[in-house]
Amino acid sequence: MSLPEFDELVALAKSDPEALERLRREKVEEIIESARTAGLKRRLRGLQFQIDAKVRLSRTPMAACITLSQMMQESLNELRLSLLGQTCRPRGGDTPPVMAQVYQLERRRVPRVMQ
Repeated sequence: MSLPEFDELVALAKSDPEALERLRREKVEEIIESARTAGLKRRLRGLQFQIDAKVRLSRTPMAACITLSQMMQESLNELRLSLLGQTCRPRGGDTPPVMAQVYQLERRRVPRVMQ
């Protein structure tokens, strides 16, 4: 997946925001289609649906940015808690807490080759 240079994207945002939005949607679709399994594609489509809904409900672009940043922070925090073996808070409803078994991996020494 390749993107235009940053300056080109900025110019596109100023001159033709609809074209930039089409490009964004195309790239999102490329990423979703590159998923290895149908289950992962389904999860990615669900996540993109949530993202699109939050952006649509936001009053300003900055509010959308903050909302999406909070989503990412919550997700990272849940991952951190799982890695630490702690219970994650449910996102809502009657969802039970998520627990994960974390295994310690041993580092193998790989001989370095002199060049």
